[in-house]
Amino acid sequence: MKSRRRVNSAVMPLITPSWICLLALGIFLGSCSSTQNVGVTSSVNSIDPTHIPADTKITLSRTICYGTCPGYKLEIFANGRVVFDGQAHVRNTGTVTYQISEDRIRQLLSEFKNINYFSLADDYSASNHKNCPNFGTDAPSVTTSITINGQTKTVFHSHGCQDLEILSRLESFEDRIDELADAKRRID
Repeated sequence: MKSRRRVNSAVMPLITPSWICLLALGIFLGSCSSTQNVGVTSSVNSIDPTHIPADTKITLSRTICYGTCPGYKLEIFANGRVVFDGQAHVRNTGTVTYQISEDRIRQLLSEFKNINYFSLADDYSASNHKNCPNFGTDAPSVTTSITINGQTKTVFHSHGCQDLEILSRLESFEDRIDELADAKRRID
């Protein structure tokens, strides 16, 4: 005679159709997370400046401070089109569109590669003490971003943050974006 196992009645109620559906959904969603990296090598952190994907878009936005810090936004596209939106303490307020060379776009991609942009933290502000151990007030902030091959990374950097080596590198990186995008002449 075959022996039948008794199922513990305390365990059985835990396995419900709802739990089975949640498990199946989790497996399905996990399998949908594949990405393609064309122009971004096998690692998202490795940007290839020799290839400019058509969806490349770089942004930089600076906020004002309590003084006369310039406030503006930059959008830089793969084809070299730049949109400068001057908001405060700039030479002219309003939107201006102009062109930069393909070589400058490649240089911008090199800057993102050199700082290993995709591995940076998303937030360098007073609300994130790990990335901002000391904070001074009345400082502007800068938000940068890059979209490349459908992947986007954004970094918020308050210039009030102090005492980490990466913060001075970020500030130089932001200034380099301004320089390569020819924004300086629209600010001063």
